Order: sequence, then C-alpha cells, then structure tokens
Amino acid sequence: MRKSLFSMLIVILALLNAGCADNAQSEHLNASVSPAIQDLDLPTEIGVQFGDGHSLKLTDENLIRRIIEDVKGLGYREVKLPDQVGQGFVLKFADQGRDQEYEYISTGYLRVERKLFQAVDEDRVTEINDYVIEYARNEIPGLLGE
Repeated sequence: MRKSLFSMLIVILALLNAGCADNAQSEHLNASVSPAIQDLDLPTEIGVQFGDGHSLKLTDENLIRRIIEDVKGLGYREVKLPDQVGQGFVLKFADQGRDQEYEYISTGYLRVERKLFQAVDEDRVTEINDYVIEYARNEIPGLLGE
C-alpha cells in the first residue's frame, strides 16, 4: 500500500513539474520576439512577394490589421536556420516610427533585424496563409498555379 501511494505521489509530482516546464517554455517562446513585434504600429501597407514571381501591395486597413494581429499572436522561438524551404509568399512590412522592417514568410517564419523566429502554432500559420492567398487570388487571377 505504501509503495502504491509513493508511486502515485511521484507520478503526480512529475506531471506537475511537466506542466510548469511547458508554461516556462511558452513564456520563453514569446519573450524572445515579443519586444520586437508586440509594439509594432499598424503599417499603412504590406508588400507581398509570391513564390511564382507575382507581387501585390496590400492597403486595405482591415486586412492589414487582421494580418498584423495574427502575426503578433503567433508564439515564436528563435532559430538559426529554417527547417523548411520554399514559400508561397513573403509579407514585408515596416514600423516607420522605429525604422524597423519585418518579413513574415508563409512557412511560419518571422525575420526581424537579422534574427529568425519560427511560429509554433501551425494551425494559425495555415489560417493566415489561406486568407492571404484567397485575397490575392481575387486580385491576381491564376496566382500560384490556381
């Protein structure tokens, strides 16, 4: 009986410790990129360069707001190199007040001042990709081999 209680106590402590580690890791994921992107003022335009060579300037304030809020809301971790190659598109935008440029790559990477960050929420990355491409296909028929 004592061994069972002791074993259960060890399991409970291990689970609690794992939960704390996950929270600390989540805080760490956002901490490295948050100062760089969280204070970003809403840009007046976003340049989009597509993998098939097409480009587009987004100026619709509602679309820009949605993109920036979604990009800000992704959890990130700093990486040295991307683990994926290829892209559907690259979003380029700037914070004029801070003279800082950003690149968000459709594979879920954010480049800020020569640092590269990878988004950890793949579902939200897919969501951003879907609505950016849908909007762009309305502007550019045949985009990305449609």
